[in-house]
Amino acid sequence: MTLAGVELLIHFRFEKTAVFFAGFLDSCVPDEGAVSVPEEDIHEHTEKWQTDNTAYIEYLLSVYYTCDALLKKRCCIFHGAVFLWRGNAFLITAASGVGKTTQLKNWQSMCGDEMKVLNGDKPVLRDEGGLITVHPSPWKGKERLGNDALTARLAGIIYLEQADSDSIRRMSPEEAIEPMLRRVLSTFGTQEIVLNACRFCDSLLRAVPVWHLANRGSIESALITRETLLREVFTDEI
Repeated sequence: MTLAGVELLIHFRFEKTAVFFAGFLDSCVPDEGAVSVPEEDIHEHTEKWQTDNTAYIEYLLSVYYTCDALLKKRCCIFHGAVFLWRGNAFLITAASGVGKTTQLKNWQSMCGDEMKVLNGDKPVLRDEGGLITVHPSPWKGKERLGNDALTARLAGIIYLEQADSDSIRRMSPEEAIEPMLRRVLSTFGTQEIVLNACRFCDSLLRAVPVWHLANRGSIESALITRETLLREVFTDEI
């Protein structure tokens, strides 16, 4: 499997799991061990989620073990929705259920063909020596939103929280580090993995601005975000 230019060997316990990775599997043979979801994790989530679709469970859980492997290569899988606008990628992130998909739909309504969804749930981010780039992944969320042909420079992160009114402000790296680290989709199973995740988030926040968007989920929140990005990211073009 190749993600963000990184070759990974992945082992599936169930033949049907490979269906979810269509377009990402190849015949490469990297020189490191295979990504594999432990059998006990699959059994645990079969009971927890009350489903016998073990291939789908393996697909969902594989994101965390794949992220662990990618962190060794200065890449990670990040929980957020990414859209391409004016030649740059912007990432909307939040805890589950806060409204990432709603914001994507607001942007689609506001910008039409000017924006494209790169990945609706779990893109791959890559640190290329201080430049963070966004890449597609097989994990696109329930709505399966995304375009596997797109990749772009990450120009900004919008961190969502629900509120009774709409407002947006720039976050300092010190303020943003904790919520950004929580969005890294890793097992955090060893000290090495934790350190790799912290190093990646440090590079991310050195390279990319983060805005806190308090919002009601309305189109107005997308409008104020658009104006902020035009003013603070595309100043030279105005």
